[in-house]
Amino acid sequence: MSKELNTVLKPLLQSGEEPSLFTLYQALQIEYEMGRVLSLVKEYCLQTVSEHNKIVGMEFLYMNDFLKELEQAIEDNLQSQQSSNQNWAKVYDLILKRRRQQIDPFEILKRLRKIKTEDNALLTMISFMKIYVHLDLTQYNEVGNYIDDITEGMEAFEDPLFKKYYQERLDDFWMFYYLFRNELILCRKHGFRLLNQSKNPYKLSTTHIVIGHSYARENYEQSIYHFYRAKDLAVTFNQQMAKQIINQNIPFVSALNGIYEGITTDDEAEQAHLAIAAGRADEAIKTLEGFTNRTPFQEYYLGKAKQSEFHLKLAYRQFKQSGNFFIAKLPLLELERLKEKGAASF
Repeated sequence: MSKELNTVLKPLLQSGEEPSLFTLYQALQIEYEMGRVLSLVKEYCLQTVSEHNKIVGMEFLYMNDFLKELEQAIEDNLQSQQSSNQNWAKVYDLILKRRRQQIDPFEILKRLRKIKTEDNALLTMISFMKIYVHLDLTQYNEVGNYIDDITEGMEAFEDPLFKKYYQERLDDFWMFYYLFRNELILCRKHGFRLLNQSKNPYKLSTTHIVIGHSYARENYEQSIYHFYRAKDLAVTFNQQMAKQIINQNIPFVSALNGIYEGITTDDEAEQAHLAIAAGRADEAIKTLEGFTNRTPFQEYYLGKAKQSEFHLKLAYRQFKQSGNFFIAKLPLLELERLKEKGAASF
């Protein structure tokens, strides 16, 4: 343990018991800037012998993007004599594997079902995990099934640091939920609260992406600002995520707003989308018709390119069936434009 951490801990150990992570977190903020606070609490998470601190420590490490340290904490908790610590470690192992895209979403659900517990906090975390998996599977209709479980679970929390991070998770949940419900003011309310609370670059980047989407139809400058902020953050921890923002999010919102000059992408579907914005519909049609098993987005783009009611209605139904009413609005708006112009084809 570092001399610096020992100095802070000495007065907190006079009771004979280890201080909670929250107590240490508060004490450190009196003398240190936040970056140093997080670093010292990270160190404590890996030194603590308290079984409870070890559990809360995994949440702290994940929510602050200390993923290598989280690996170590998971292994430590798996070796615990306490079944509760073992169960928590199994869940965080799944959380970490999902973050790194090392596990199939259906396998996550399968393993979560095998965890037997009456721990209300752990059950709440499992509910959050199920939400994340359904989002990965674009099963947005399933997300609302966990609202009551999570809100009831939050009421029983006692550890203040857990409460802090679970509130961030709850804001994250509501942000996504309201985006998919097309309730954009509420989506942004929770998104901006996350931007003010979180210190996790991954969470900040994903939050900027969601807020960027929320502005996509009404304010291009705001939308593109948030996508570039997301990209700048992603570069610091995940080059693949940064490339996805560059190749998908930025060209998507640009083409949606009729902007194509200076916008480049390696994604063929978004190249077609930009071609539509530039008035090169034939080029877009050729690309999109070359895809087999087209995604709803590709059907939407093909509908725009061909001025086709059939493809737009198909995309609309698929988006709506998934529960994404925000994106479902896009082919619907295009159908309304076709109706006004009397130009629909099949």
